[in-house]
Amino acid sequence: MYAIACIVGVVGGYLVRGRLRNLADLPLRTLAAVAAALALQLAFPLLPRDLRLAALGASYALVGLTLLLVWRSRPAAAARVALATLAAGWSLNALVIGVNGGMPVSRSAIIDAGGDANTNFARLGILKHVDATSETHMRWLGDVFPLPPFHAVASAGDFLLLAGTAGFIAAAMKGARAPASRFLRRRTRC
Repeated sequence: MYAIACIVGVVGGYLVRGRLRNLADLPLRTLAAVAAALALQLAFPLLPRDLRLAALGASYALVGLTLLLVWRSRPAAAARVALATLAAGWSLNALVIGVNGGMPVSRSAIIDAGGDANTNFARLGILKHVDATSETHMRWLGDVFPLPPFHAVASAGDFLLLAGTAGFIAAAMKGARAPASRFLRRRTRC
């Protein structure tokens, strides 16, 4: 799904007369933080069980750091809106994972998406997902939306993350940056 969001962002970037090369203007440390967070997410199933929760926390911390670093790079207003959308999605997912010890997943949503209702997350070693039950806190923020074309389920936070990703890529391709604040302009004159 995130690959589709990236493609939509690139298409949107070209529609607003942006250039792909403008993505290279993002600060290098931002891209390093994104790569580290992605590496932790991909390595998650390979890690020993006792390190997985720490890796998940580190991954979410890196995403937060990335958002902060990009925000500090003074992106244009459209990119700031996209970043705020990304931050909202990230926060919703982090919140529901934090209060439940994992992302609650609806069995009925899995069935509606064409998946196997008998999936045992613990047996598969997927510690970041848990069954959504009647005791689940904030169940509505979990993976409760079936996506049949992808045989997947998604959360409200996932949709915000996807929209923010596409919006940020399109805005970054446009390449405009916000002017420095008055405070920064004053400091650079001295």
